[in-house]
Amino acid sequence: MKKIIILVGLAVLMSITPITMAKAAYNRDITIPTKQLAVVDGKIKSQINIDKEIKGVNPWLYVDVKLDATKSKQGKFNYAELALKRAFSYFVENKLSLRDGDFSIILNNGFVINKDNFSDKKVTDIAMKEILDKDFYREDTIFKMAFLYHDNAVERTTSWKLIDTIDLPAGSSHTINKRYTAGITKSEELDMGLTLGLKFITESSASAGIDIKYASAKTLAKINTDVNATRSKTFKNSSEIKSSFESTTNIAYNPCNEDKVILRYQLVENYKVDPSAFKDATSKLEKLMNSYGRDIVKIEPTSGESGIDIPVDQIFDVTINK
Repeated sequence: MKKIIILVGLAVLMSITPITMAKAAYNRDITIPTKQLAVVDGKIKSQINIDKEIKGVNPWLYVDVKLDATKSKQGKFNYAELALKRAFSYFVENKLSLRDGDFSIILNNGFVINKDNFSDKKVTDIAMKEILDKDFYREDTIFKMAFLYHDNAVERTTSWKLIDTIDLPAGSSHTINKRYTAGITKSEELDMGLTLGLKFITESSASAGIDIKYASAKTLAKINTDVNATRSKTFKNSSEIKSSFESTTNIAYNPCNEDKVILRYQLVENYKVDPSAFKDATSKLEKLMNSYGRDIVKIEPTSGESGIDIPVDQIFDVTINK
């Protein structure tokens, strides 16, 4: 049976052998894993999903345009150039204006083509060097795009993920110290910002671009604040995301007559661009790029299709017979 308890109840349960010293860091009701949830049909589950919600977020959608052909240079055709031209055509047809800042192109060298610099000859030269002069092969990212999409949405899944299995031999009695990581790195914070549709591409100029993976110090300094503010405004019961850190837990157990195993689960929140919203936003664009019988490219979220995992500073142990 599923147990829904608040943190006070969780603290009580965690005082029972085996003892798990975990910080109370989650401010919502959660489903605690049990033997019935952890082991299904004799198989240990690596992930126990407990909650999912989809919410509309900020309107900026970030996509990677990846080559789906064997290589970009095909005789008289350059698929990278063709994809870029068709992308511009698509945005014009859909009344999105580069001049008005409705979309931007991010080249692989980090340079951003946007409303501030698109008419400068330097930008044309940079784009030609990055698109025409380079060889791209299947799965390579040709360029990235950021554009406005009114129905941008994010899917949040909360789950318990199996992070460790600890043997408990019959008759033994001792204490184990275990480390685990919570929070997210700076790079993951940036990916979270891209997933949530925040705008990170306003600082580029004709003389210097800004790689969205290596944003300016000013941008990085405020990214965590922006991400947390957006999450708390968008999703119910959002606790603060902290930068990555390590915690240590102390597991003590008494001897018993059977071999047992502790299944250690950590609470994890996963955020990703909602697949349905992403398909609605990009399917026509992808189809246009691949028109006239040539499968040139495929489009994927810049933050990844699998999303960003945020390990929470909350763990729980399930003991089973070996």
